[in-house]
Amino acid sequence: METTKSYPAQVFDAVYDGFNDPRYHLYLHFVLDLAHPFERSDVVDAVEATVAKFPVLACTYQRGFWRDRWVDARGLGADHIVDVLQVACDVEDATKTVVDRPFDLHTSWPWRVVVIRNGESTRLVLSILHHVADGAGALCVVEELGRNLVGAEAQPERRQIEEEGGRDGGQLFRALSLRELPGLVRHTLKEYLVPALSTPFLSRTAPAGPDTPPEKRRQRYHLLELDVSRDSAVRCRSRKAGCTVNDALVAALAMLNRSLSERGILGNIFTVNLRRYLHDGRPRVANLSGIVFLPIPRSEAPGFEGAAAAVARRTRQQKQAYIGLPTVLPTLLYAWAIPHAALRAMGRRLLWIISKLAKRGLVVTNVGPMDPYLAPMGDMVKSAKMIGPFARNLAVPTLTATSFRGRMTVAFNGYDDMGSGKLLQFAKLLERHLCGAALARASRPGERAA
Repeated sequence: METTKSYPAQVFDAVYDGFNDPRYHLYLHFVLDLAHPFERSDVVDAVEATVAKFPVLACTYQRGFWRDRWVDARGLGADHIVDVLQVACDVEDATKTVVDRPFDLHTSWPWRVVVIRNGESTRLVLSILHHVADGAGALCVVEELGRNLVGAEAQPERRQIEEEGGRDGGQLFRALSLRELPGLVRHTLKEYLVPALSTPFLSRTAPAGPDTPPEKRRQRYHLLELDVSRDSAVRCRSRKAGCTVNDALVAALAMLNRSLSERGILGNIFTVNLRRYLHDGRPRVANLSGIVFLPIPRSEAPGFEGAAAAVARRTRQQKQAYIGLPTVLPTLLYAWAIPHAALRAMGRRLLWIISKLAKRGLVVTNVGPMDPYLAPMGDMVKSAKMIGPFARNLAVPTLTATSFRGRMTVAFNGYDDMGSGKLLQFAKLLERHLCGAALARASRPGERAA
């Protein structure tokens, strides 16, 4: 008797599944504005070709006491995750509706593709659950779908990787040599001690939690778009401060933290892509991200230049260490022996802990440039950005940053009970700190709040 093929769920798959309700799943939404429309059949065919390379995308999630599984569900067919909307409303309004529409990985594939058409405008929204991939992993799906849509050839170095090996957190251990272990242990102790000792002294960015019950909160987002091309205001200001654009963004976030608080250390939480330690460049649809806690004494950041210098100094130190690994490897070690049913319960507790920490900082994901992933589509893509994820228990928005062709988009992902205009206020403050007050007043806003 033939058995249904399945793949073992990983530690973070089970943790994310602890969030339970489909409406509260963490969704990553990639929004591409296209030069011309595709037929629905073309999109379905591209989806079928994409799941052929990444089989986990054609699975549903099955819970188990000891281990959860991704169970092959090809029988559902690609047709059930593809939708084409012909709308009369503004494409941004239609995007809000699509982003707010939940789906359940226990009964359908863990991703969805929606094409929105309005007259001459065509927008593709690829939504994927954080259960199956982080930002870098989701971009591998975006790249493969785009390549299949336009019929581009795969690059020789982008070799296919088996799902069992591509999603396994243990590959991070295997990538390390024995001589690296002492340094990793020292850095791990430091990474755990710094937040533990600093947390009581961190500035409060949100003195109170959300008052509205989670089930009544509605997602809202605001997109801040900035020119980061060679001669842009942001680039010029970064060069003057002696830092990279990424350092400048982190410094501006520290200044945003300062603007939201009256006293205390400026501390933000960042996610870091760990694929850099694997060296082979293969596409991996998986959660392979670590967390970095970056505290900056308020005295070191009286203004943007001071914050930029402090961030650049810490960045140089981190590049010599094992950035992001200390928050992941110890977790993988003990979680390997824990039933996934317990990990799901831990996921619910983890969300509560993050909600408490986020009152003393901001949660930020810098996904980075999307250009390499969208290269197969060439000039077909006019603009690209990412929206989400939305974390229901946070009193402050989560922030995600992406860039494409010299334009950086920072998404402020929050909820309707955060206060009238709060997302817009956050965006204006960040723009002012990143560009300078005069330049921010002269620049045009990105996109309106959703």
